Formats: sequence, C-alpha cells, structure tokens
Amino acid sequence: MSVENVKKPTSQALDVAFGGFSDKGVKSENQDAFAAQQPEMSTRKNKGSVVCIADGVSCSDNAKEASQLSVTTFISDYYSTPDSWTVKESVARVLSSLNSWLFHHGKQADYRQNQLVTTFSGVIFKSNTANIFHIGDSRVYLYRDGAIQLLTKDHSQFTSKDNSFLTRALGMDSHLEVDFCQHELQLGDRFVFTTDGVHESLSSVQMKSLLATTTLSLEQIAQDMCLLAKNQGSVDNLSCFIAEIKQLPTQDIHEVSRELTALKIPPVLSKGAKLDDFLIEQVLHSGTRSHVYLAKHLPTDNEFILKFPTENYSDDLNYLEGFIREQWIGSRINSRGVMKIYPRNEMQSSSPFYTMFVNTQKAKHCGSGCTTIHNRV
Repeated sequence: MSVENVKKPTSQALDVAFGGFSDKGVKSENQDAFAAQQPEMSTRKNKGSVVCIADGVSCSDNAKEASQLSVTTFISDYYSTPDSWTVKESVARVLSSLNSWLFHHGKQADYRQNQLVTTFSGVIFKSNTANIFHIGDSRVYLYRDGAIQLLTKDHSQFTSKDNSFLTRALGMDSHLEVDFCQHELQLGDRFVFTTDGVHESLSSVQMKSLLATTTLSLEQIAQDMCLLAKNQGSVDNLSCFIAEIKQLPTQDIHEVSRELTALKIPPVLSKGAKLDDFLIEQVLHSGTRSHVYLAKHLPTDNEFILKFPTENYSDDLNYLEGFIREQWIGSRINSRGVMKIYPRNEMQSSSPFYTMFVNTQKAKHCGSGCTTIHNRV
C-alpha cells in the first residue's frame, strides 16, 4: 500500500483564459462592449476574476457610451468593494449604483433617444464557483463535455415573430432587478458571452461545433462565431467572449459547506456493506454523533478511515457545519504527526464524510469507545 497512489489536495490559484471578438456588423456603429480582468494572486483569491458583456439599446444615441461605461465601471467598482462583502452583495451594490447613475443622467436628456440604457451580463469566477448576474437579453452559456447550456434568461417580450422589446435593462428604471445564480466550476469549462446579434443567428449545434475546437485560440473561436452569425444574416452588432477554466484551487469553506449540506447522510453501515466505491471492512466506532469505519476503496485497493455524521443530526446545521469545518481544516494540515484528511470530492461520493489514508497495521479500536489512529510516516 502506497500513499503515492492517493491524490493529494493541491494549493493552487484559479486561472481563467480569455478571448473575444466584437464587430459592428451591418450597422454604422458598434454599440456592444465587453471587458474582463484577472487580477494578481491575492486579489484573485479574495475577489475572483471578472467577465462582463453589454449591448447598448439601439434606440438611444448614447447606446455605445452606456455599454462601454457599464463594463469598465462595473469592474473598477467591484474590485473596490470590501473583501468582507460576499460576491452577491458586492454585485448588487455596484449594479444598483451604476443603474442609478445611468437612469439619473438619462433622465436629464431632452429626448428619449438620448437615454443611457444597456443590457448587462457577467460572471465572477471565484474559487470553484461561477457567480452569474444578468439583466437584459445578452446571454451567458456554459460549454462542458460536448454540451452547451444557456445559463441566463432573456428579459424581453416579443410583439411579433421578429419584433421584441426589453423588459429589463441597466438605466431603464430607477428600480433594478438582477438575476443571480451560482454554478460549480470544472476544469475545461468554457463560458460563452454573446449579444443578440450572435445568438439569434446561430443554432446550438453550430455553437457547439465551434466550441469543440481545441486547435484554435479562444479569440479565433469567438471571431469565427461572430462571422458565421454575420454570414447567416445577422442585422445587429456582433460580440462574443469566451472564458475557459484552466486551473482550479481547492474549495473554500463556504463551497464545501454548500456542497456537503446538500448530501444525504447514510444509515449505520455494517461490515460488508458497500457505499459508492467503498467496501466497509470494519466498524471502528458507532455513536450518537458520528460513525467511523475502516473501508477499502475498490478502484485503488487502498484502505481508508471514513468518518460520517449520524442521521440524528441531519437537521442540525450547527453540527453539520462543525463537521464540515473539521474536514476542511484537516485537509489543509500537512504534518507528520497528524493523520492526513482528503477532500470528499476526490472520492466521488454521494454522502457527507471525510477520509483518512491509513496503514491498517497501525489502526486499532480501544475498548473505551474511541478510535485511535496512528499516523503513517
């Protein structure tokens, strides 16, 4: 049995690759805008990396100004928010302030066509989570494992087959309602940001075909997508931006908590029972608060100590958070004197537990009901 056969958690930074393309298309002016920023390491850890795209409403003479100002101001103001604020709180406050400014200055205009109104969609990639926020009919897609998924909902209403109007946008009203959702990231994920000049002229099959390409740069794929939309009759500005997840850090405590509290706690297990990829070989401890087992990981033939919370505490969030915190902290300790704890997600399990790699010759159960596990060195 060798510890080298077990994946160890690594401490690494989030890394996102960017590439985009924008063109005025058949129009006289390009009223789209996008922006992205991946800051230095410490800021990236606290605030993440940002991508946003905007499409100025074409009925306004200030559409270009509205879209460009929105993407640049948002990124600048977001990175100025306190680190103690959550992503959602930071996004809400920055967009509310930006919306108020656009609406107020738009109202100062003498004519409706001079108002500052734009769609706005973006993602903040922080740790292992994509935080998605959206107003209008620009879009955010996720391309993963050969499939494409639309992550946003258009805020528009059709008056006929070919005509529609926006029901929500930045600068449209003094009150702003923003869609916000979160998605767990995976290596290789490609997030695709488009304005309606692109996605209204392309099918999902065409988008998937272009996104499946691995020999071209992200910028070239984005350009190909825009040019294909133009060749297929798009009558609007054309903008596409792609962000690809190249590297992920270990999960933060909030992500671990969100993931584990959603899992089902299994009943008490006995010798010979099988759970996911583990075969229970011995019950080391069974109490009112937790159960501890010696188990074989069948794909690797390695043995582990598994610790589970009990069903008695399935509704006790304080206990579950403590259990999760114990696992999260333990997985970050590297000491010859402390048994190594491995992240649960590396074991591909459907249940909340944590695992410790063990030398079975040095694991023993004491008569007092506790479990003594000697660290393997």
